[in-house]
Amino acid sequence: MGLLTDRVRFRLRRWITRLWFWPTAYSLTAVAVVLVAATLPSGYALPGYLTFASNSLEPVLTVLASSMLAVVTFSLSAIVSVLSAAAQAATPRATSLLIEDAALQRTLSVFVGAFLFSIVALVGGVGGVYSDAGRLLLFAATVVLIAVVVGTLLRWIDRVSRLGRMGEIIDRTEQATAAALKDFARRPGLGATVRTAPPPAGYPVFATAIGYVQHMDVGQLSAAVPEGVTCHVAVRPGAFVDPVRPLAVFDAPPDDALADALRQAITIGDVRSFEQDPRFGMVVLAEIASKALSPGVNDPGTAIDVSGTLTRLLWGWRAARNLPFQDAVTNVTIPALSMDDMLEDAFRPIARDGAGQVEVGLRLVAALGSLAQIDDPDLATAARTRLADVLKRADAVLLPMDADALKRAAAAIV
Repeated sequence: MGLLTDRVRFRLRRWITRLWFWPTAYSLTAVAVVLVAATLPSGYALPGYLTFASNSLEPVLTVLASSMLAVVTFSLSAIVSVLSAAAQAATPRATSLLIEDAALQRTLSVFVGAFLFSIVALVGGVGGVYSDAGRLLLFAATVVLIAVVVGTLLRWIDRVSRLGRMGEIIDRTEQATAAALKDFARRPGLGATVRTAPPPAGYPVFATAIGYVQHMDVGQLSAAVPEGVTCHVAVRPGAFVDPVRPLAVFDAPPDDALADALRQAITIGDVRSFEQDPRFGMVVLAEIASKALSPGVNDPGTAIDVSGTLTRLLWGWRAARNLPFQDAVTNVTIPALSMDDMLEDAFRPIARDGAGQVEVGLRLVAALGSLAQIDDPDLATAARTRLADVLKRADAVLLPMDADALKRAAAAIV
């Protein structure tokens, strides 16, 4: 497992992707530069052209501080507006991906760091704490910072014009889902042995919290299970757990330490996470399509786009299965992820809300017909089941000529 367990790495990633993390790190770095400038001794003999008057940098720092305050205020207002619009136009579940956007976080970090650098440097200048060497360091840091701010501002102008658009939201969701599917292809059991049957009778351990399973550290759990004992985990990431639903069943009575180790290896939170839960990505994409098909929005093109995205994701998962598998431990088992459930999450909402639009139906038929050709029996069977559902729903609401068009399209593919 290395120096960090999978659970610790997961928590570190969650911290790093918070909106405040990188602005805080950049701000501390900026303050550290100013403190270094303030502590440089005055014994250095500098050439005249490298010597600055005590108040020579104040006008530049004042302009930088006031402009950065305005830019930060504008950027935060733009982000809030974008997140609100994305939640209304797409789904609130996708806004976390926009917040975790690395370009957005770097932009805010530069602006906030530049603002604090200017303010702290001005305070130090008023106190007269800088030597000639300190003012030289401040001048060099200010020049570098201005160049960084200008470059960041130019990129931000382009970024803010695209942030929150429907295509951007779908792309971000696709990227997060593709990463989860790739990990699922390489580790179907997250490092544990996959089982297709329910947990056997044994000694259950229950959760002490209520929420969704966000992450599971199988390596940490396997190391805690005594020799000769098997832990049959009853849930996968994305499952909703409570104190009356077993987290796992042991084939020998677990002591308190083992029960606590199980609970520590399974992270439970208020919302689902994309990382180990590919079904959640499918749910979010389906919600985007379903919102687009609502009478208030009436945007079948987005639903058609999402159908193509779902098809691309599942074909990508099949291609990722050709990569080397990670070895699975034998003292921990986990339930298999049902392909039928995954495709139901992905396509049933679109089939339900788009049943009255032949264009959406034709795209669903093409998507599911394509997936039915994948050389994976479970996925192909699930695709045929979803395809039959699409045809049945369409037959109930479409005109006979449109329903016949869908049937002909399905017969030509499958």
